[in-house]
Amino acid sequence: MNTTNVNPDNLNYNSYTGEKYDMDIFRVIPYYQELNDIISEFVNTKFEKGRQYHILDLGAGTGLTSKLLRDLLPQTKLDIVDFSAPMLESARMRLSENQVNYICTDYSEMEFEPNKYDIIVSVIGLHHQNHKGKKKVLQKIYHSLKPGGWFILGDLVTHADKTESSLNDAKHFHHMVEHATDEKTLAEWAYHHTYLNDLAPKEDLTQWIQDLGFESKILLQKINTLLLIARKPTEIHTENYADLFSSGIQNFPIQTNKLGETSYINFDNAATTPPFLVVEQAVKEFMNQYGSVHRGAGIKSQLSTDWYEESRKIIKEFVHAPQDAYVIFSNNTTGGINMLSHFFSFLPGKIAVSSIEHSSSWLPWIKAEGIKQLGIHRFEHEKNNNTSQDIQTHGKKYVLLYDVDKNLEFDLLDIEHILSEHKIKALVVTASSNVTGYCPDLRSIGNLCKKYNTYFIVDACQYIQHKKINMSELGIDFLVASGHKFYAPYGSGFVIGPKDFFNNFLPYQIGGGNIEYIDESGTFYYGKTNLLHDPGTPNAVGAIAMSTALQKLTELGLKNIHTHEYKITKKIFDYLKTNPQVTVYTKEEHLNSIITFNIKDLSANETAKILNDDYGIGVRAGSFCVYQVIRKLTGTKEGVVRVSVSLCNTVEHADRFIQAIQEITKD
Repeated sequence: MNTTNVNPDNLNYNSYTGEKYDMDIFRVIPYYQELNDIISEFVNTKFEKGRQYHILDLGAGTGLTSKLLRDLLPQTKLDIVDFSAPMLESARMRLSENQVNYICTDYSEMEFEPNKYDIIVSVIGLHHQNHKGKKKVLQKIYHSLKPGGWFILGDLVTHADKTESSLNDAKHFHHMVEHATDEKTLAEWAYHHTYLNDLAPKEDLTQWIQDLGFESKILLQKINTLLLIARKPTEIHTENYADLFSSGIQNFPIQTNKLGETSYINFDNAATTPPFLVVEQAVKEFMNQYGSVHRGAGIKSQLSTDWYEESRKIIKEFVHAPQDAYVIFSNNTTGGINMLSHFFSFLPGKIAVSSIEHSSSWLPWIKAEGIKQLGIHRFEHEKNNNTSQDIQTHGKKYVLLYDVDKNLEFDLLDIEHILSEHKIKALVVTASSNVTGYCPDLRSIGNLCKKYNTYFIVDACQYIQHKKINMSELGIDFLVASGHKFYAPYGSGFVIGPKDFFNNFLPYQIGGGNIEYIDESGTFYYGKTNLLHDPGTPNAVGAIAMSTALQKLTELGLKNIHTHEYKITKKIFDYLKTNPQVTVYTKEEHLNSIITFNIKDLSANETAKILNDDYGIGVRAGSFCVYQVIRKLTGTKEGVVRVSVSLCNTVEHADRFIQAIQEITKD
C-alpha cells in the first residue's frame, strides 16, 4: 500500500480491529506527527534519559507511541495494553521483549494497581470506549499514577464510534473549534467531552489542571485530535478547617450509648450547614449598626442600606452573573422557585423539570400552572373541596418530566427531543443531585436551551459551596440558591435573572417599600429596579450572612474545598464498598461530597438512629424530597441513608463513622 497518498478523512476508524487496519498509516497523518513532536519535546524536557521509568501505554495499537517513548527513554519498563491481539502483535514486532509486558484485555474492565506508573499514555487509545467506559478508565488512570506522575491523553473525536451520542460529541467539537478564540475555550471543551471531570471535578480543564498542581499542559486541536499532558501532584494536603467554626459548633457535646459523652459529628450538611465563625461575627457587627434598609434617613439606615446592596454585588460576582442580571432575595431556594413559577405562569408554553429535582423545584410549577388554568373561576369556601386536586390535575399537564438513564444521568438527545417536540418556556435542572451527587453537563444543556429559545433555570443550592459556577459561560438564565446550604443559615436565599424579564412583571409579593407612590384612586406606582422585588422590610441579616460566607469561600478557594471534602468522602466510600452488609447507591463516577447507602436488614431510619444514639453521628435518612429517584435506586418507596461532607468535617470524623458501621454490621 502506498501510504503517502492516504487521505486521513477517508480512513474508517470504526474498523479499528487490527485485521483491517493498515499498520503504517499513522506515519503519513500530519496531526499524528505533530503529536509526536510535542511528546518528544515534553519528554526531553521533563525526564532523565539514564533513569528507568515505568510506563503504561493504554490502547497501544501498533505501538507507535510506545516505540517513541522507548527511543526517548531507553531504560523504560513498558506495560502495553490493547484489546486487539493483532494490534499487540504489531506492537511486539515494532518493539522487543526487553522489559515490555504485553497485555490483551478490555481495559475498561482492567484493574489498575494504585501509584504504579511514572507515565500513563493513551494516544487515540480510548476512542472506542463509550462515555461510561472513558470515565471509568480515566478515573483508574489517575489513581494508578505515582504522585508526581504524568499522563498523556490524546482523544480521537470526529471518527469515534458512530453512535448518536458520539456523533453529537463530534458535532459539538467542530462547533467549538470553529468558534474557539483562545485556549480556554478548548480547555472547557476538553473538560466536558473527554470525561476528565471524574478525576477531579471542576468547571473546566484549565481550572482543573491548576487545582491539582499540574506543572504543564498542552492542548492541541489538529483535524480531530485533542492532546493533554498533565502531572499528578506530588502530594494532596487536606487542611483542618476547624477554625472556620465556633468551638461551640465543633465541640457540641452529646451523650451516646457506646462512646459516653463525645463531640457530635454532623454528616448532614447537604440538608443544612452551620454558620462560619466569620459569618456569626459579621452578623453581630451588622446588628450593632442595624437600621431600616432603604427607608430611614439616619446613619444606621444609610450604613445598613450600603451593606445590604453591597451583598448583591458580592453574590453576583461569585456566580459570574451577567452584568444586566438582578439579584433578588428570597427566604430560600423553595421561595425562589415559587417566585419564578409565579412569573412564568403568565407566559405561554410548558415547563420541563428533571426527574432528579427536589420537590421544591417541581411542585411550585404544577401549582402555579394549575392556578393559571383555573382562570377566572371562583369558589364558595364550603364548596371548595376539589379545588386543590383540580390545580394539580391541570398543572401536571403543563409540567413535563425528563428522565435519567439507567446510570442516573441525562441523555442530551432526550432533552433535545422534549425541547423540539414541545413549546418549552423554561427548563429546570439541579446543578448537583442531593441523592446521587451527579452533576449534569450544564454547558451542553444550556446550549440546547439557547438553540430552542428556552429559559434555562438552575437550582444550585447543592453546588455553589463546592464548585465554581459561571452563569455567563454556561448560559444560565436564572440561578437559585439558599444561604443555609453554604454556611449562612439566616433565613435567606436568592434568585438571579435578567432584569428585562423581572421588569415586565409586578413583584411576586407587593407592599411596603417596593411601591413608590399610591394616589387617591388607589393606583400604585413603582420603579423598574430590583428594589421592586423587595417587599416590606428585607432580611438584611440574611443578605449580609450570605455575602460574607461567599467571600470566605472565595478566600479559601473552591479547589481547596473540593480536595478537603473529596478526601473525606472517598475514604468513607472506599470502606462502604468493601462491606458486604452495605449497599452503596452512589456511583464512584458521581462521587463528590454525598454518599447514599443502606445496611442489610436495617431500615434507613434505624441506621440513622443507631449512628446518632450510639456514636454521636448525625446523618439523614429518608427520600430527601426526591421520591422518584429513591424508587429508581431501591426499587421500593423505602428511604436510604445519606452522608454529606462539608468543611466542618475531618478525617477523624470519617474514622469514627467507619468504626461505627463496622460495629453495626459485624454480626
